[in-house]
This record gives sequence, C-alpha cells and structure tokens, in this order.
Amino acid sequence: SELKKNNDIWYKIKVLIYDLANIKNDPASVTRLERTVDELYISEPYFTAEQAELVKSTLVHFPPEPDEMEEDYAEGEMKTETVEEAIKRRMVNFYDKRKASGDFRPCGPHDMVPVYLGVFGILKGELEDEKFLGRLRK
Repeated sequence: SELKKNNDIWYKIKVLIYDLANIKNDPASVTRLERTVDELYISEPYFTAEQAELVKSTLVHFPPEPDEMEEDYAEGEMKTETVEEAIKRRMVNFYDKRKASGDFRPCGPHDMVPVYLGVFGILKGELEDEKFLGRLRK
C-alpha cells in the first residue's frame, strides 16, 4: 500500500497495533493509548493531524462480498475503500453493541488487532520482530 512507502507513518501504524495487542502487559502501551482522542485510535500521540488524515483516507483493496460477485465484478477483481471505511465496516457489529452501552471506543486488543492487521496487511510476526521492538523500546 501507499502507507508502506512512508517509513515514519508505517512505523507508527505498527506501534499502534503493537499497543493494542499489548495493552495488558506494557504500561507504555497503556499510556499512549489513553492519550488518543479518536474512536479508531488514529490520532495523537501516534500521528499528527495531517498524518492521521492521510492514514484514514488511504485506499485499500478488498474482495467483493459473495452476493456481489455475479454483478459488476470480474473474477479476482477487488473493491476499494478508505482505511477508515475498511476498519468501520469490519467493526460495525461490535460498534453497535458498544454504542448501546454508551462507550464509543472498541475494547482494544482482542477486537481491534485482527481488524488492523487485516486492513494494513501486517503479519503479527512483524510486531514481534527484534529490530522493530528495539526501536520501540528506545
């Protein structure tokens, strides 16, 4: 994706996902996550306002739903949507339950990590890479 070409933003995306995955065992992750003001956590302290807008508006590809296959999509053709739309589409059922309880933010680890890994095309092992972890701990 376009985001992978920007090393600074790509690193920050990985830090965000790392924090979501490690909120229960890393106090630094908790501190950073608690400072976010965005329902998707795509804001300060991870990103400047401009970077957050870039991340949210970047287009990603995904396969059409099975019932759409017969209509306008050729075999193997992909649909596009923004990162923000992709995350929200994958979280819609979960969001409805949380909003009903009065909390607009997803829980974090078990709900957000698989969605973010899928949307950004990151393998979980990339968050356990020693080079990444070394930079994170600095």
